[in-house]
Amino acid sequence: MTEIEDTSRTIEEEFGSISERKRYTNTWGMSEKQLARRKIEVQQLEKLYPTIPAAWIETMWSLCETKTQEELEEMIRIDDEKTNPAYKNRQTGGVMKGLMSVEDRPEEEKTR
Repeated sequence: MTEIEDTSRTIEEEFGSISERKRYTNTWGMSEKQLARRKIEVQQLEKLYPTIPAAWIETMWSLCETKTQEELEEMIRIDDEKTNPAYKNRQTGGVMKGLMSVEDRPEEEKTR
């Protein structure tokens, strides 16, 4: 008869020890001083904004710390272009009589 080989492994063998998994990797390339400041400021932000997830706060802090002002403005501009389509002159309200618009929105409302 053929013997069955036991291929089961423990969790530590499969994934490493808990201390190894919890070790923080500096993926943003920050200095020790920046990491210490990040830890303190993220804790303060978590207290100020308890409804925002901690991982999101950490990511945004690290992004703002490592990017230049011009890079951040470019990211915001690109996001605005994707999410806010240009205004198209089409029927957006007013009184309709047949298929003709009798009353249209004021110009300042069209630019929003």
